[in-house]
Amino acid sequence: MATSVPAVAAYPSKQNHSLEHLEPHVDHTVFLSQLESLHVVNKMHLPISSTIKNVFLMNFALYFLLSCFFFSRKVFKMDDWKPLLVLFVFILCSIDAQQTACRKATLADVVFLVDTSTNIGQENFQKVKNFLSILVSSLDVDLDAIRVGLAQYSDDTYQEFLLNQYLKSDVLEQVENLLYRSGETNTGRALDFVNQVYFTEPAGSRAKGYVPQVAILITSGQSSDEVELPARKLRNRGISLYVVGIGVQNTTELQQIASKPFSKYLYSAGSFEDLQDLSTSLLGNFCFAIESEIEVCSSQVADLVFLIDGSESILRRNFSIMKTFMVEVVDISIPRDKVHVGVVQYSQEPHKEFSLNEFFIGSVIKGQINRLEQLQSSVFSGKGLKLVQSLFQPANGGCKSQGVSQSLVVIMGRYSADRLEDATMALRSDRIHVFVVGMGIINSFELLLIAGDARRVFTVENFDALKTIERSVVSQICESESKDLLGQDCNIDLSIAIDISRCMQPASTVLLKQKLQAFLPRLLLQMKLLPNTSCNADSPVNIRFKFQVLAQTKQFIFDSDFEDYDEEIIQKFLDAQTTVDTYLNADFLQALEEKFFSVTSAKVKVLLVFSDGLDDSLEDLRKAADSLRFRGLDALLLIGLDSTQNLTELREVEFGRGFGYNEPLSVGFADIASILQRNLDTVAERKCCKVVCKCLGENGDRGSQGSPGRKGSTGYRGSPGHPGEEGWTEERGPAGFSGTPGDRGCPGARGRKGDRGYRGSQGEHGESGFDGTDGEQGQHGFPGPSGEKGNTGKRGRKGPRGEPGERGEPGLRGDHGDSGTSNNVPGPKGQKGNQARQGDPGPHGLQGEQGDAGPDGATGRRGPPGVKGEQGDLGEAGYPGNSGLPGPQGPRGLQGIRGPPGPQGMPGPLASLGVPGSPGSAGKLGARGPKGEPGDPGEKGPVGPAGQRGMPGMDGKDAYGPEGSKGAKGESGLTGHPGPEGEDGDPGIPGAEGPKGVRGRRGNAGTPGSLGDPGDQGPSGPMGAKGPMGTILMEPCELMNFTRKNCHSHTNFLFQYTDTCPVYPTEVVFAFDMSEDVTPAAFERMRNIVMLLLKTIKISESNCPTGARVSVVSFNTNMRYLIRFSEFQKSNLLLQAVQRIPLERSTAKRNIGAAMRFVARNVFKRVRQGILMRKVALFFANGPSQDDVAISTAVLELSALDITPVVIAFSEVPNVKRAFSIDDTRRFQLFVWERQQDESLESVTYCTLCFDKCKPSTNCEVPFSPPVLMDLDITYIMDSSHSISSEEFQRAKDFVSNMLDQFVVSSQPNESYGGIRVALVQQAPRGFLPDRNQTPVALEFDLVTYSNKDLMKKHIQESVHQLEGPSAVASALQWTVENVFFKAPRQRKHRVIFTVLGSKTSTWDREKLREISLGAKCQGFTLFTLALGNDVSGDQLIELSSSPTDQHLLTLGKVSMSEMAYAQRFSRAFLNLLQQEMNSYPSPELQEECEDLDGDTQQQCLMPFPGANETGYGHGLEDIERAKSRVLENIKETITERVYTIPEMRYDYEEDEYFTEEGAEGESHKCMEKLRRRMRKSYEATVETRAAYL
Repeated sequence: MATSVPAVAAYPSKQNHSLEHLEPHVDHTVFLSQLESLHVVNKMHLPISSTIKNVFLMNFALYFLLSCFFFSRKVFKMDDWKPLLVLFVFILCSIDAQQTACRKATLADVVFLVDTSTNIGQENFQKVKNFLSILVSSLDVDLDAIRVGLAQYSDDTYQEFLLNQYLKSDVLEQVENLLYRSGETNTGRALDFVNQVYFTEPAGSRAKGYVPQVAILITSGQSSDEVELPARKLRNRGISLYVVGIGVQNTTELQQIASKPFSKYLYSAGSFEDLQDLSTSLLGNFCFAIESEIEVCSSQVADLVFLIDGSESILRRNFSIMKTFMVEVVDISIPRDKVHVGVVQYSQEPHKEFSLNEFFIGSVIKGQINRLEQLQSSVFSGKGLKLVQSLFQPANGGCKSQGVSQSLVVIMGRYSADRLEDATMALRSDRIHVFVVGMGIINSFELLLIAGDARRVFTVENFDALKTIERSVVSQICESESKDLLGQDCNIDLSIAIDISRCMQPASTVLLKQKLQAFLPRLLLQMKLLPNTSCNADSPVNIRFKFQVLAQTKQFIFDSDFEDYDEEIIQKFLDAQTTVDTYLNADFLQALEEKFFSVTSAKVKVLLVFSDGLDDSLEDLRKAADSLRFRGLDALLLIGLDSTQNLTELREVEFGRGFGYNEPLSVGFADIASILQRNLDTVAERKCCKVVCKCLGENGDRGSQGSPGRKGSTGYRGSPGHPGEEGWTEERGPAGFSGTPGDRGCPGARGRKGDRGYRGSQGEHGESGFDGTDGEQGQHGFPGPSGEKGNTGKRGRKGPRGEPGERGEPGLRGDHGDSGTSNNVPGPKGQKGNQARQGDPGPHGLQGEQGDAGPDGATGRRGPPGVKGEQGDLGEAGYPGNSGLPGPQGPRGLQGIRGPPGPQGMPGPLASLGVPGSPGSAGKLGARGPKGEPGDPGEKGPVGPAGQRGMPGMDGKDAYGPEGSKGAKGESGLTGHPGPEGEDGDPGIPGAEGPKGVRGRRGNAGTPGSLGDPGDQGPSGPMGAKGPMGTILMEPCELMNFTRKNCHSHTNFLFQYTDTCPVYPTEVVFAFDMSEDVTPAAFERMRNIVMLLLKTIKISESNCPTGARVSVVSFNTNMRYLIRFSEFQKSNLLLQAVQRIPLERSTAKRNIGAAMRFVARNVFKRVRQGILMRKVALFFANGPSQDDVAISTAVLELSALDITPVVIAFSEVPNVKRAFSIDDTRRFQLFVWERQQDESLESVTYCTLCFDKCKPSTNCEVPFSPPVLMDLDITYIMDSSHSISSEEFQRAKDFVSNMLDQFVVSSQPNESYGGIRVALVQQAPRGFLPDRNQTPVALEFDLVTYSNKDLMKKHIQESVHQLEGPSAVASALQWTVENVFFKAPRQRKHRVIFTVLGSKTSTWDREKLREISLGAKCQGFTLFTLALGNDVSGDQLIELSSSPTDQHLLTLGKVSMSEMAYAQRFSRAFLNLLQQEMNSYPSPELQEECEDLDGDTQQQCLMPFPGANETGYGHGLEDIERAKSRVLENIKETITERVYTIPEMRYDYEEDEYFTEEGAEGESHKCMEKLRRRMRKSYEATVETRAAYL
């Protein structure tokens, strides 16, 4: 008698894992699990080599077998030993499997990123560690093989060990000792941490050596931060991202992280107990991927040809880089002994360098490549492609006939000068894989034309970047090589089920069975005759069939294996099907899924279901279908039976049909067999050959009926039968069998024609299909008309101001010429000729020679003077002009009145007599000099008689007297007559260069010269800058009313009838509430309201700016499109579509704020344009909504986008009502209709949808925008650094100036409350550094400088210039708080710091930005930021903005006029939001950080403002001001070691009561002392940071 098989007892603890505790028991399955547990625990315990552990297991297995014999007192039979032998073999096989799990994957850098948040739990964390140990144990971990690093994350990311730290045994020990941490799940931050810390060379990454880089993420739960961008950064670096999700219901986030395809990189476990089951598939895919990367190309021989650009456009240096690139691809990335290489160089003519069969040794191939000589001519790529095709032929060494992959790498530097289409088509027809590398080529169409596949196109900016794409090029080549083998063993497993769930009569069931018995075998037999795939034309596709019948008990009453076509199995399947009712629901698909994947082994997996309609909600069925797709099902095909009512519902669930997804399937279709055959062929091509699109021909016509066969010959007459027994006298027997049918009767009269059936409803639009393949190039069309003149390019950045040049001589002004006569009188306009038929295009003529220049046309008469334009911007200082030629001497002017004599100067000291020089040679008589200066007048003597004028005396002898002192300059004398021209004197010794002389007097204008000949026309000058926009003579409504008044006959055509609704082109969006509390009755109310409103408006039948276009969405927590603007252009079709919208039952909450933002940002993203275009959004709400912040933010965005929102609520919605109070333009409308009797659609119709803003109805409120009146101090901090462009700076100035028009500025900013006070500062001056005695800003005006907005605007436009210094926004923020706000008297209730930023702040300033901005927020300031451009850091913007960020931060990617107008409207709405006090400053999330400043005295640290007490507005103001002044004065006195001092702001106040010299008191002194220490510490740290960078 046999005894039971002994087993192993459980061990009490890890320390007792020894053979002494292996007591015999009765169940061998317990032994198996305990043995595996021993194995796993041992792997995580001490550093024991895998070889020792395997020997231990083998010895232990033998020990176990012997112990079974010795422990037993009875004799074993042979049958009793079978389980033991199986167990022994299993142990040996498992040992061998672990040794060979990743035998070839011997080189990789693997980083594990483990989620250790609260979602995991302590108990489950141990299971995660066990899973990690299994993975690590299966890898060849070593510093020279697979390196392993590990990090954990929750709130923060924790670095456990890097790639270059541990060997395998140490890694396993570290995994066992991991500590569990709890917290939030910040997956995005962790991915960034791994990217920046682990995959770097110091951390042990070997990416530069082309070692595969792998990250494995193990997570459980939704991430608290954004994950898509960090994951994309990792993938863009070539890092493979594996994701293991545990208990994650929504896999969308996991798909954003994982690499593609998801079937290899994304794994999901339902629970932590299922985690270890994933290790096999994960390791299999991981090892296969690593082996593929290590063995870069497969083992068979490949043909590789390079076609390189050797034209003159390639520099010699770049040509050398190109050769190095080819050598690297051949020598490093591809095994050179298995690849035949050829090279062709092309220029004007292609040149074969060497063929595939010339060189086979790597060193020789490299030498030949390095010896290439550049051709240097024009570019004819097409010729090169034609030549390179011949290199792949067998005569030149091509091995295509032997199944060898052939690849061509084309390196291009310029566009081709010849056609490429024919050559590229020929290469593709020969199945040559073409890869294109383009250097700086913007026109990617030409590259795509050559490659034929966008994945094979590589573009780099320059030749130096070729090094970065070597790996990508080689990977693509190898992928294409592997595709050539994909078609082998392409087989299909097809599972078939039938859904018959309607209550059918037995006769109907029998009828359906009979029809299926005749139909199904023929259908499957034709599907089996599937054509061969394109990648393996010689091997047929093998299809196996599986049949299943599922009862309502979820048990299969019929379940066959995957077998070949067998008609007997089909009949058994149909017999079983007719006995039960089956239902197409989620359970049905889930049961099929479990059975299907447990037995399938084919490459292609397809599920085919015949159904009479859906028996579950679309949402649940889609989830079940997604589960099938996620498990690896390639296609789910649903075929409607004869009783199926709505075939379109089936299309919502099925997938995998490719381009035929929009074509319904039904057994009633005559060609259903061929349709299914095409669908299966599409799936096989996609799965086996990676071919997404396959062009199939049209179905051929049905052949004519064949002639009837010949009648057979008469058979032999049979012998007579034996007589039967005599019968008994009984009752009449049963009726006999039916006889043969009689002859066919005469045809009856033709029945009357049936009534016309109802028109079917329009089907829903399907998903967009893939882009079709490019067609052949058509003939060249006629040249089109010249395009309009393009806009002026972006103005360049303003250069530094040059040194002022010397002022040039002004030219002489010419006389006005006589006006010409009008001699170009236009003739009468001729009649328009009849339009002729377009002739056939003639042949292309030869290119004509360039014609001679035509004669100049007649001079046109001068036109009337144009309207004076606005004054343009001040131009840049020009370069100094060349000195002009001196003009002719003008006539002598009239003698001026002699001026009074000047005072007599003091005589200078007598100079000593100089040494007489050597007498010079007598020079020739010089020209007569000008009249000398008059001498000093003598004393007035008596008047004598006038004598006659004497003759002039003789000239005296030349002599030199002592040099006298220089006299005072006299007055300018009259210009004398020019003397006669003297002879040239001897050239003297050149003297030293004297100082620059005094500018001479301007000469008199000469007489105008004679009219010269007209010169040749000069070259065209550069295009001038775009002028300012012209003035608008009429506002839109003025023009509208003017047209209505004066153009009665055309008004209807131009602007529609005034009684037509809408009057102006309008875009309307309706948003249905489909949250959890919406009942069918409430939804029916919403739909009826929409239907009534749609019947009153005219639907636009085109995209022309008339009528209304309608879009419909639904919302709860999520938003969904139901109808888009472009779908319906007929009113009746639109009404039918709205009527068919069903209520979507959901458990999601209502979030109307998110719905408003979705509509504003997405639905209205593409609308018709026009100055009178209106945008209206109508939202339904069945009750209050969550998230007040989202509603307030949505109101800001709707205001900025000029969208008119209407909310129709069926109960009170206080948060919406409060948010709508932000709008002061009277456009936002809220209607609360609790009962159906409350509904009043007239106000919605006439005052919103049909509102005429140019001629408003008296019953409607007229929208207008009043100026903002509030108690506010606002300071604008403008970025004026060198990093911001001049255009952005000008936009910023215009923005601030335009915002002033929105304000009611305080008329007495220094004395009274009320009104808005504005200040403006710029940051930062040129040369500013924190360790210098220099302010970080330029103060343009403070809060009390101006009391008039016009003066402010004038100051901004005339006096504000770009500083072009460094960016120091943190320093500017602190300076503004201290010197603008705190020094201004009578602070306002609201204090706003509005920062306009266009660049990153300097590094030394960025360090303390958070601390300084936090201090401002904690003191109650509101921080708003407007970012211009994309150069500003996101973290920096968040620090500069109050919370919530969506309301206090506005980022504009462009600085166009429309974007700036959006910013103005958003900022204006924000000020209204601020006035409604919907947010608190500081925000609640900052309260704890603010309390850290000084604990309980924090509130005393905040600078108080009027209205802070409970007794009323402004009470105790003087006491508040005195306290603040004492505190600030104390700061000045106590800070003795300032790092840099900021000059005080001084105001010309007659009586400055704000600052006093009294000492600070008690708590205020303590509080401000705390702030003083923080500011001093901040400044010191900033200076240290700056010194470190210097």
